Amino acid sequence: MPRILENVHSSTAIETNYQRKLFRHGQYIYLFYVQEIGGEAGLFYRFAGSPEGLAAAPELPATTPQPNGWKEGRQYVLHYDAPRARVGLAWVNHLAGGEDEPCFRYGDLQDDGSILWSAEHRTTANAYSECRTPAVTCDEQGYWGVLCAARNDVAHHLLFTYSANAAPSARAHWTSREGMDLFGAVETSDHYRLGSGGSPAGFTAFYKDGDQLTARLWNGASFSEPYRLENIAVRDTEISAAVNDAGGTLHLAFFSRDNNSLQHAVFFPADGRWETRLISDQLPSSASSPSLQIDSEGNLYLFCRLTAGQQILYFNNRDGQWQNKSRELSGDLAAAYQQLNNTPTTAAWDARAVLVAWLNITPGDPSKPGRNELWTDQIELPLRPPRAAFRADKTSCQAPCQIAFTDQSVAGSGALAEWNWEFGDDRSAAEQHPRHQYDNPGEYTVKLTVTDVNQISDAEEKVAYIRIEAPAPQEFECHPNRIYTMLCYLAGWLSGVVMFFFKRKEPCIVFHALQSLFTFLPLNAIHYLIIKNQETGASLFGSTASLVLLVVTALIWLVMITTTLSDIMLKLPLTGGLAAKIAFPDGRLPKNMRKLF
Repeated sequence: MPRILENVHSSTAIETNYQRKLFRHGQYIYLFYVQEIGGEAGLFYRFAGSPEGLAAAPELPATTPQPNGWKEGRQYVLHYDAPRARVGLAWVNHLAGGEDEPCFRYGDLQDDGSILWSAEHRTTANAYSECRTPAVTCDEQGYWGVLCAARNDVAHHLLFTYSANAAPSARAHWTSREGMDLFGAVETSDHYRLGSGGSPAGFTAFYKDGDQLTARLWNGASFSEPYRLENIAVRDTEISAAVNDAGGTLHLAFFSRDNNSLQHAVFFPADGRWETRLISDQLPSSASSPSLQIDSEGNLYLFCRLTAGQQILYFNNRDGQWQNKSRELSGDLAAAYQQLNNTPTTAAWDARAVLVAWLNITPGDPSKPGRNELWTDQIELPLRPPRAAFRADKTSCQAPCQIAFTDQSVAGSGALAEWNWEFGDDRSAAEQHPRHQYDNPGEYTVKLTVTDVNQISDAEEKVAYIRIEAPAPQEFECHPNRIYTMLCYLAGWLSGVVMFFFKRKEPCIVFHALQSLFTFLPLNAIHYLIIKNQETGASLFGSTASLVLLVVTALIWLVMITTTLSDIMLKLPLTGGLAAKIAFPDGRLPKNMRKLF
């Protein structure tokens, strides 16, 4: 439920939406507004831990009230420098003599919510007959820039730059107190904005050149050539403030003159390129005052007002596309008002909430005076869950195998805080990018569960993602002691038996011993049977067979004895294969093993 802060004494307390008038830093929400009391005008602020708390928060001065100060609330702007916990203010003092002087100060945000302010400084050495609404921002190095339209004899758009590296109590140092002219003598207008970007020490100035939105980059010494957004004309002064995303790209919103469409303009300072994206072409011509903000995750939020009916319109871009969320507004945000007076303004931060402020001017009557009502409300955003994703540097290898897993998860509304990996082999890890070793062959399912700071989880599971193969046979050679190898054959199968039991833990000797046993034992057995057969009845066939068998046995013995003197392991047919299976059960055979034929 929004709260009326008070009956503010300025009907333009937060009128202009071009720069944010409210923001959140840490646990505190800050709201800045103009008060005009007793002929004096000044900028005030409140801070509290919630929108409701702003109503009871004390009113604190942000500037020194001026007797003939701001005639309009639009004459001040502020920029919240989140990385450095600072806020910069730029405003125009209307002096008693009718002249205007642009002014600036900045403050450091303290842990207790208070602001330690610098001194107030004029941005220029001279006052001007007229100064229009300034624009202010901060570049990547912490330098402030103030852009305003100023007139003496002729009109100029001047950029003033300020070194804010000193403490707030130190004297301000303006590096360009006379100002750098943006584009020469032109008619003064409110058609300009200022954003950081283009270089580490630079700003981007946006303005209307005719009806074209134009950008020029300031590099610390001069302005670049103009970069114009072609083919779409800007309606009146309907341009939002420029906001930066994490990549340095600048975003603005504006209404098109030709069809009243609401457009999202994207400027890329690196190459001076423009892009436009349609937000809505279904709005009536009474829609105006776009107020654009970006949160820490790059989501965009846009509010504007509908003059016919005095209602607030709301759009967001949280998933890469613009959506009209106006019908989802409820309560006082969805109500009709008497006069919204160029509001609302908005602030967004960690993708969990959007803060909105608006000013409603109620007309007076004889029984009740009119009021300037300053309202705030917070739109709670649905928490987006994280999206788990991962990859492995390889998905197939031989055991043992070490695999590097890379987390590719995308955070939702909160930063990722926990990672739980399950590798499918009853082991797990809690690192973001683990390395894991698989020792055994098989297929493994891998699962990653991520949890963010909001305790919202998501998981990705890849079934049979990792395939581990058995290790390939490793090549080796057998070079046993040659004497032992010769002894395996020296006495035929008998020496083979002896060497088998004597060297049974040495596979290379075992092979020769078994090959000798399997070869010569059958040969000797057959020879024995032939001789026994001759004893019962001599025959020419038996004598011949016996002789042939003796010759074959002798030749085999001679070949085997000879090869033992070399590096070659000779494998005989049949008997050699059987011996190899027993000696080398894993199937891996020595590289120096050769078949006889």
